[in-house]
Amino acid sequence: MRDRPTDDHRRAGAVKLNRSLTSAELVHHHDQDKTNNTSSNLNVMSRSDHTREHNRRTTRTFGRLRKALQVSTGQGPKLY
Repeated sequence: MRDRPTDDHRRAGAVKLNRSLTSAELVHHHDQDKTNNTSSNLNVMSRSDHTREHNRRTTRTFGRLRKALQVSTGQGPKLY
């Protein structure tokens, strides 16, 4: 098998855990910078945990955007 640049983070995750990663494990970059493979920036997790992490970040980001738009347009939250 030929090494690919995308394998670097998996290699770094395996070194961090001192074991090989399973095919079910993904390596998440905390700062979203895929070139930053420092140990403190990586977290090995399952596919479902990885999806949950990204969904949580997306929800939080959209919540901040919605709040900023309400403030900038002078419209507070709508109460029905």
